Amino acid sequence: MLHFLSNKTIYTSHHILMSKILGSWIIQSTFYSFTKKQVKNLTGKVQWSYIENQHKNLDIILKNNCNNIQLQDFTIYIFEKKNDNVCDIIYEFFLFNNKIKYGYILTFNNDFNVLKKYTILCYSNNHIDIFYKNKNNINIFQKIYFLNNNLKINKYIMKKNNRYYNLCFSSEIKLS
Repeated sequence: MLHFLSNKTIYTSHHILMSKILGSWIIQSTFYSFTKKQVKNLTGKVQWSYIENQHKNLDIILKNNCNNIQLQDFTIYIFEKKNDNVCDIIYEFFLFNNKIKYGYILTFNNDFNVLKKYTILCYSNNHIDIFYKNKNNINIFQKIYFLNNNLKINKYIMKKNNRYYNLCFSSEIKLS
């Protein structure tokens, strides 16, 4: 079921969580590389917007990229993500299971090719735990904490074979 915010929406924890993502955010991130023994600081701005289900082939795109997922069991939120450091628009599809607190995040480029597929391990009104395994078999764990409607903190841990590779802390302040 595609799900968009409206006055008639039933407010579940995933709905509240998704409504907190909307808007323009300024980001400051610090990356620690244990393998290269480097620290890198980045700043940027990102805009999150809901998009309507106007893409004719959206159902086909989801079905082609969600094999082994029963889509009727999920509530789906679709966002457009514009990053001032990246020219391309990214589409994030958040799929929340309606029975159990887990789900998926699918990241698509402009051509609706899948860039990444994350697993939502758990969530509540003010946090979300995400897991991703990249092509180098490195496990990436991300925790996002919504401290209030205008401030969120991200923590990324990347490890392989119980060895830490990278760590990242990020704070985001909502501008609008």
